[in-house]
Amino acid sequence: MPRTILLSLLLFLPGCATTRYEPLAEARNEEITQLNDSTFRVEYRVNPFTSQETLDDFLRRRCAEVTLQHGYDHFSMTDKFMVLSYNRRTSVTLRMYKGPKPTGALVLYDAKDVLGLLNSVNP
Repeated sequence: MPRTILLSLLLFLPGCATTRYEPLAEARNEEITQLNDSTFRVEYRVNPFTSQETLDDFLRRRCAEVTLQHGYDHFSMTDKFMVLSYNRRTSVTLRMYKGPKPTGALVLYDAKDVLGLLNSVNP
């Protein structure tokens, strides 16, 4: 009996620890809320075994997808809110910008760079 439980745990736990990125097309409606033309509230959820670093990477990737989908080039993430429960989730306010990267104090991401599109277009 104890061997069966141990074997079951060994088979079950790696599946829980596996995290894959879910593309924007698979997002639930409550995970992306439009606040105005260039601002959204974006949330990303992961299982409790996913590191905060991976969760942040997934959230940044999701923000890049939303930015490009709406015809913008750059984005910033502000007002970070984290909930630690069985399904860990983090949400941010996404502000999007068009054209050349504006200069200033904001930390801005280039959406194409985040998604790695520039490397595939210009090897």
